[in-house]
Amino acid sequence: MRDPLGGWLTTEQLRERDHLVFSTARELGIPVAWNLAGGYQEEADGSIPRLLEIHRNTAIECLRHL
Repeated sequence: MRDPLGGWLTTEQLRERDHLVFSTARELGIPVAWNLAGGYQEEADGSIPRLLEIHRNTAIECLRHL
């Protein structure tokens, strides 16, 4: 996997971060909007399955806390 600008958090840590952000915002009644960012996790063949997993996890966590 090539990710020249990332590598600080694992996919699971990113999901936990998203869970904490969305659950806390809901508890406090704070509206949230998010912007998909990143796009640097590219496989050697040019595909982006890990990036898609990260974005999917963010959407799932958001939906869990509507």
